[in-house]
Amino acid sequence: FEVKKEDAAAKKAREEEAARKAELEKGKKRNGCVVTGQRLQNVGITLKKVKLTGEVAAQAIWTCNTTILNDDTLEQLVKILPEPEEMMGLKNEATMLDRIAWSP
Repeated sequence: FEVKKEDAAAKKAREEEAARKAELEKGKKRNGCVVTGQRLQNVGITLKKVKLTGEVAAQAIWTCNTTILNDDTLEQLVKILPEPEEMMGLKNEATMLDRIAWSP
């Protein structure tokens, strides 16, 4: 009886893993890449133009550092903010990745 229980549990785990993989593949085929290569290139160009790395820009925004975030820099950064549909796609992708990362 114990052997059958373990086999059933192992089978269920395999089925759940296959379902997660299928869901991920389905999401990849349906959504494609959330952020296009052109969009990434534009973000990189803008960050280079304002002479900031992504990490420095994020830290300056988080701490409201006005010495780094002058009016011109803020104006440029606002131009590269994600659109609402991009944010939804990024949130969905993060949710899917969390499910995969934390699954047994």
